[in-house]
Amino acid sequence: LEVMRPSRLSDIDVMLALDREHEALLDGDVFELIHSTASAAVERALRHLVLDVQARLHRSGCQTLAWQRPNQKRSRTCGSDGIDVLVRFLLRMMDAKEETASRVTAHVRGSLGELRDAVNGALLGYGLCPQEAQTQLGSRGLVWVRPHKRRSRCIGPSLSGHGIELSCHGLPSRLYVSTSSHVEFRDVRCTEPGDMCRFGLVRLFLGFRLDFQPKDECSPWKHRFSRGELFDVSIPKREDISLKIMCQHESSNPGSTITQATLAADQQVVHVYVQTLTGLIDENYDLTFG
Repeated sequence: LEVMRPSRLSDIDVMLALDREHEALLDGDVFELIHSTASAAVERALRHLVLDVQARLHRSGCQTLAWQRPNQKRSRTCGSDGIDVLVRFLLRMMDAKEETASRVTAHVRGSLGELRDAVNGALLGYGLCPQEAQTQLGSRGLVWVRPHKRRSRCIGPSLSGHGIELSCHGLPSRLYVSTSSHVEFRDVRCTEPGDMCRFGLVRLFLGFRLDFQPKDECSPWKHRFSRGELFDVSIPKREDISLKIMCQHESSNPGSTITQATLAADQQVVHVYVQTLTGLIDENYDLTFG
């Protein structure tokens, strides 16, 4: 476990789980109503967080979410409420100075290098030539990353019943909220007819623009939009296989998948429920991605 201990935090994953076995939630329509209400509450909370960060940037005398000239100085003064730790973290992530963009660029280049090495080793292990894959990955040096403003968005099934609809709202911002009202797929845990992974998803993203030069150096640079995930709040629906398994385990053996924990930082203490180590191992063992 000491070797496996993470040295950095990639993002924060939260599951907002409703007890599908509770007497009040046995009715599917009631469960769906509470599910929709919970999703809307999470979305509002993240949008308020974005507005709070923007307001603090504005009060500190910065150009809100704008590129700064090297001779401009930024105030790091924040208030004293319990959200300061999180806000300071987000402010650092949103820092628009050139050296920050350089660090992100270096990280992307390093990741591309690791990916190239991994692909190369895997293909060689199977006796295949990695040349084509390496060409598609391009040069790790010809890439530049800059923070980029995006509008918050909602993604959900089309009212016509065919395909999905994407709607954007609010002003462009480096931090933006993405809400997916319905995600559905099957994985190896879905062994019975009707078993599905079904959940809503609300995420907080930091937008980026990747500029890279094609293999032909005479061609103009190309641009692609990407994002870094900061918060991921999944809200399982009543038929979700993960929620079904969790509730079954908790019903037969309370505490086997969920336990209480204390999250503390800067004299702020929050008591939360977390998945047990056994529950996490079981869940990750069956994942088909990640």
